[in-house]
Amino acid sequence: MKLHLRIQLLFGFYLSFILYSLAVDAAAAMLYAAYGSGIFPMLWLLKFMTLLFTCYTIHRRKKSEYYYYYNQGLSLRQIWIPVLVFDIGLFLCITLVFHA
Repeated sequence: MKLHLRIQLLFGFYLSFILYSLAVDAAAAMLYAAYGSGIFPMLWLLKFMTLLFTCYTIHRRKKSEYYYYYNQGLSLRQIWIPVLVFDIGLFLCITLVFHA
């Protein structure tokens, strides 16, 4: 599978919950800016818990759409791992921007 097609498919999947994820990231960044680095472990817990809830919700909602991704050559792991890594990276970037 070509790389640009794979990225396009993963981005399409990520679009299903990007607004929710960005809202959580923004809230965490504002809390980090208000309370400083002492709250960072709690923000990780917040992100982790909301990510679990999001994964569960999206998995239940998109259960029938997984066949499309499977037919395109992507398994569940090949979908979720890059998307979650990107989401956590985005969380770190947004939090670091508010730190500066």
